[in-house]
Amino acid sequence: MPPQRPAWEQQLQEALDGVQTCGSFAATGLLAAKQPRLAVQGLGTISVPLSRKDAASLLRVGKIAPFGFGNETVQDQSVRRGKQLDASRVRLHGWEQTLQHITQLAVDALGIKGPDALGVEARLYKLLMYEEGGHFLEHRDTEKEPGLPNRGTEASGKPGTVELSYAAFYADCEHQLMPVQSGLRVVLAYNLVRTGPRKGVNTLGLSAEHMEGLAAAVRAWEEAPSAEARGHLLALPLEHKYTETNLSFGGLKGRDHTRVQALLGCGLLEVRLGLLHKHCPQLCAQPHGSLLA
Repeated sequence: MPPQRPAWEQQLQEALDGVQTCGSFAATGLLAAKQPRLAVQGLGTISVPLSRKDAASLLRVGKIAPFGFGNETVQDQSVRRGKQLDASRVRLHGWEQTLQHITQLAVDALGIKGPDALGVEARLYKLLMYEEGGHFLEHRDTEKEPGLPNRGTEASGKPGTVELSYAAFYADCEHQLMPVQSGLRVVLAYNLVRTGPRKGVNTLGLSAEHMEGLAAAVRAWEEAPSAEARGHLLALPLEHKYTETNLSFGGLKGRDHTRVQALLGCGLLEVRLGLLHKHCPQLCAQPHGSLLA
């Protein structure tokens, strides 16, 4: 039976559990928008939604979409069956207003509020195509630029307007594309990027009650007997996955950001971030890896 946690530690955990973020790790939605025009290098201007002829032309000029496996970039259509075009070959006309609207919807749904919501920019990464049978097994994206999540849009609809479906999620979230049953799935994949640093400690959305509860828990920790205080060091796990490149106070995601801001905002703690690596030599001796987009 594990030893009972000290009262101050339980109090601190309860105070942190009470700190909630208003957003989610992912966001999806539908909206009607003015029909954009798609210009592809080597093909010219293409109407959206796509005709059968234009869909076939896109597939013809697209390249097989690879994926990351460990430290390598590979192709295996049993894992990912689809094609792609680089952003440098794609231009969209009559799209900017719709893109800004979808970006704001995504930012709001992900719970990015106040000053942090300013300066978030959507940058086109790829045009992806999945025809009938196309799929991508469960995987996790790598961050292509320092910033926020990845995002995709799909379009279908009547002449003059299109119905767009969009999805936004943090890059470390596992996801998959189920096999396409019919037709052609065309996705504009964007990186959402924060173009400026976050502005200091931000306790926006945290109630005075939450902040006082947290401060009371820290004071109880300070007053605890030395045998219970654990050297005045406590490690709290983060919910999202980070790398040495993107781990920073300004780069924390979702609830991680809200909870750490609460710890910083109480003014009684020295808060640091760190990565913990667990090495398992016996497991590492076996061939293995994880899928990355």
